[in-house]
Amino acid sequence: MGSTSRRVLAAAVFLGAAALALTLLPGLSTWLTWRELAQTAQADAASWSRQSSPWHWTVRRPEDLVAGRVFGDVSQATSPDGLVLRTEESSPFEMGLPLARTADLAHAGRLQILMKPEAPVSVQLVVREHLDGPAFVSDPVFGATDLALDTPTLTWSADGHPSVPPTRAAMLRLRLQLQPGKAVVFSGASLEPMLPIVRPVPGTPARTRSLGAWIDAAGHLDARQIPWLVPTASLRAESLLHWRDRARDAIPAAIVGSGAPHPGLPAWASQRLAAVLVIFYVLGLIWLWRRPPARPGLRAGLETAGLLAGPLWLVAGLHFGTTDIPLPAVACVAALAFGALLAWRDRHAPYGLRPASGVERWLVPFILLPVAIVLAMGAERTWTTPDQLRVLTYIAWAFIQQWLLLSLVGRRLHRLMPPAAAMFVTALAFALLHTPNGALMQMCFIAELWWAWCYYRGRTLVPIAVAHAACALVLEAGLAGGSYLRSLEVSARFFL
Repeated sequence: MGSTSRRVLAAAVFLGAAALALTLLPGLSTWLTWRELAQTAQADAASWSRQSSPWHWTVRRPEDLVAGRVFGDVSQATSPDGLVLRTEESSPFEMGLPLARTADLAHAGRLQILMKPEAPVSVQLVVREHLDGPAFVSDPVFGATDLALDTPTLTWSADGHPSVPPTRAAMLRLRLQLQPGKAVVFSGASLEPMLPIVRPVPGTPARTRSLGAWIDAAGHLDARQIPWLVPTASLRAESLLHWRDRARDAIPAAIVGSGAPHPGLPAWASQRLAAVLVIFYVLGLIWLWRRPPARPGLRAGLETAGLLAGPLWLVAGLHFGTTDIPLPAVACVAALAFGALLAWRDRHAPYGLRPASGVERWLVPFILLPVAIVLAMGAERTWTTPDQLRVLTYIAWAFIQQWLLLSLVGRRLHRLMPPAAAMFVTALAFALLHTPNGALMQMCFIAELWWAWCYYRGRTLVPIAVAHAACALVLEAGLAGGSYLRSLEVSARFFL
């Protein structure tokens, strides 16, 4: 086989592998999204079957509240029993209860408030059905201990005028008023059904219009029935989440997902296993730093695996944006620290950290920017201009990503495989670091193939990082939020 034939075959293999990756990445996104919906549906169904709801809050510190604070002239202290609030004034203060999604006050209209005041306390509820809608305020209710407030039976006003009770809550605040010098220990709250809930049963894959079966002719919901809707499995991840959002917009209590049992370890076992893995991972990184293998290929391979394992565990493992983030976050920080040590050890190598010289090295990475602008303009939606802090933050974040993938991982991959294969693996790793955002993973794969080639050709990192940030900000401003690109969020944050 001649040299020309070999080059043609190599190009065909490369293009075929790239096409396969672009095809499989959305499939991975859809599978992860379907699994996430199934897990959430199972958890929601279990809550309703216990005559509870998915909306409950445990408060032990100010960070457990909206904005991490209590609004008003009040002192705050933590205790094993809850958050201790003391005021020397008679003016009211407010606490916001975090809502990951709109609460359904038609199906879970009883608010259980867990508190221990030193003297009777006045409690009001402040609710917004939509974040940009009017605030509904209930009349004060006095209590000397835990309270159970049935929201449909309270007297409400909106904009100073009497109002019907709200049926949903996109914002939920408690407004408390104490006697001067008195304190209250607030330990949490929960929304509970006022009527016994009929055990939810999953339906068959259907369209959103099936929600009409749960709403009577007068537009009222059946407070005993919880809709359990199963979307069709063939939908893209973005379409699945859009379907879920439409269902919850119609009925916030709607359960969306297959509800298939999730096989896996119990939570306590998973946490212990994760702790063991983190310990061995950190020890492995220390060993690689102190006693690297003598064989260059083995050393480069192990260092590459060590650099990628932590970030991929955090992001592709769907831990970023959840409450179980500490251990995967430790692994990610350990990987970045390991990378910094490797960069310091190889500080005399041309890592491309110096500003690029020459117009060409600055312009070539920006070839993808016009493509991003065309994609964003095709969305036909109002652009949102990012502020200066967002721009600077994104440039710094893009620099960290490209430093990890090009300066550290890419250089080691080039010692293990041909340049084209190294660029392919680098781009694939970059795409997987944006799991499970399928559309964004495809864009990142294509973009990183180009930027990896730019880096391999010129060894200049700064223009690539700036081009990365510019393309991302353009897509966020003009394309994110549409039917194709839902957002730029990754990991568990993509599902919000």
